[in-house]
Amino acid sequence: MIIDEGHILNLAVHQEFRGRGIASFMIKEVLDMMRDINCRSVFLEVRVSNEKARKMYEKFGFSLLGTRKNYYVSPVEDAVMMVLRLIN
Repeated sequence: MIIDEGHILNLAVHQEFRGRGIASFMIKEVLDMMRDINCRSVFLEVRVSNEKARKMYEKFGFSLLGTRKNYYVSPVEDAVMMVLRLIN
């Protein structure tokens, strides 16, 4: 967090443990901590092709903010920027 904005930089669950709600649990915990310290907004980037992650973030209230062209490498891919407003 910087001033009143949080940024989720990386979230990964090992392939063997996916589908068990681990990522959702981590996101919920992070968002609860951000609320506790009066964070106003949380930002993140996710691969355009990662529909499963995008849907999970939307479930928590994140919305599309824009795209970052060629943000990822190996393979090169655009990122979807998402934001969640915690305090208006």
